[in-house]
Amino acid sequence: MHFVTETELRYRYRQQVFTEYRLSSNDRLTPEARQFLADRQILLIKPGTEVLEDSSSMDTQAISADYTELLLKNCQLDLLAAARLAYDCDYQLCETLFELADSIVDKQNNVEVNPFTESTYQLRMLYILSNKGPLLLALERIVTSLAYLTTQIDEEYRNHLINIRQTCLQIIYQLLGVK
Repeated sequence: MHFVTETELRYRYRQQVFTEYRLSSNDRLTPEARQFLADRQILLIKPGTEVLEDSSSMDTQAISADYTELLLKNCQLDLLAAARLAYDCDYQLCETLFELADSIVDKQNNVEVNPFTESTYQLRMLYILSNKGPLLLALERIVTSLAYLTTQIDEEYRNHLINIRQTCLQIIYQLLGVK
């Protein structure tokens, strides 16, 4: 068994830039190597997986755009969670983190990324700084991830994930007092 390291991938990437990496059946990725591929949006092809040549670049671009949007949304949620933590020790830092979260922009579409677009509510500073704030942020992160996962998973399991997401949304509505 061979463990592919980040250093090995960096070396290969410097030699020749690549957009996909195919693992052999004896290869395993270290966590750092996996992160290297994810950071550069390099498609990981596992053993036994076939990639269709005609549509692979379009599919890869669509998946990578979806993944980028998910990362931006989760980054925004992490900034909001950090702002919640900063509230007790440094209110100025808390406000700065809220401003940073509000300023995240999707460069491709030049629109603000709002992790709450599908919902009829919006988590504002008041909600996040309340005692329910950490729970609301955690639930919203789950809802965001599930929204992405439902586009990437087979139909048999998709409905189950949609139901979980709907239940999480109902809990958020209940916590916010929204009907």
